[in-house]
Amino acid sequence: MRVLEDTDRDGRYDKSTLFAEGLKFPTGLLTWRDGVIVTVAPEILFLRNTDDDGVADERRVLFSSFVEGNQQLRVNGLRWGLNN
Repeated sequence: MRVLEDTDRDGRYDKSTLFAEGLKFPTGLLTWRDGVIVTVAPEILFLRNTDDDGVADERRVLFSSFVEGNQQLRVNGLRWGLNN
């Protein structure tokens, strides 16, 4: 997972930082508090950068045991919807 930045404010990113590596197949992302929540079956992770170097150095499993099967049916979308 990468963070893309537009440091010269021209509307195009010109800096890319590898925020988290080794994620098998991330399907959802939500910024939350001072980090991000990522759905990457079989887990939902909380990733945070604690030393301001742009790289996630804290990785915490929030929930686990989700199905890893069909990509279309994996845990994703971190928003509460009408279908719960």
